[in-house]
Amino acid sequence: MQKTLFISIFILSPILLFALPKSILADKYLVGAKSSIDKQDYQAASEYFQKIVDLDVSLPDDFYFQYGKNALAIKDYEKALTYINLYLEKAGNVGKYYRDALLMSNQAEEAIIKKTEKQEQWDKYRAREEEKRKVEAAIARYTLDISTTPSNARIYLKYINKTYRKGMKLKEGKYAIKVSKKGYTSKEFSIYLNKDTKKKVTLKKIIKKSTQVWHCSAKSERASGWAEALGLNAAKKKALKQCNIRRQTSSSCRISKCYKVR
Repeated sequence: MQKTLFISIFILSPILLFALPKSILADKYLVGAKSSIDKQDYQAASEYFQKIVDLDVSLPDDFYFQYGKNALAIKDYEKALTYINLYLEKAGNVGKYYRDALLMSNQAEEAIIKKTEKQEQWDKYRAREEEKRKVEAAIARYTLDISTTPSNARIYLKYINKTYRKGMKLKEGKYAIKVSKKGYTSKEFSIYLNKDTKKKVTLKKIIKKSTQVWHCSAKSERASGWAEALGLNAAKKKALKQCNIRRQTSSSCRISKCYKVR
């Protein structure tokens, strides 16, 4: 029974609320507005003030000042100017808040002007950016496709703030390009891009020369030869060459011995 009564009251409460006389509702909302201001919840207070205005009842002049002052606190400058000026019209220069209202009216007007100027600057900026975007979109672009050997070499576009991607599109113009990989000799070159372009780049592997001196001997049936050189392979080749020059039969020269000199 109690549960049924509670539900009934909950459902009927909006009806009972609106059944109150407008003057009492206005007082009720005014209490809510003052309570919200005390809590520094100016947005909630503004909603209460608007409910009072919507009741369309006769209101004291001070109400318009308080509504305008609250609107100024939440930076709703248009509403602040409307209600503060309404207060000045109704109360005149004998109003309790006359001087404060004049100051706040000026403050709201200045804020509206600044807000309008900022909006105009923002609109101009957006218009310029949109124009740039349209101009940029109208510029012809061409595909740049560079393949490398080895395939995992890195490709750099020098002097521009762009990272190379296979098949990327670029505006017409001259581009400086560098291809590199550790252990290979880098290559740098320029391309004037005025059409879709493909290019193959092959890097040469860096062969490190030995710093060790080797002595090798080579022999055949009737000849021999020896040589010293940097690196084992070089010493073998030289020794075989000398042996082959000296041999007088068809028997092959073979390396017989190699050792490191230093």
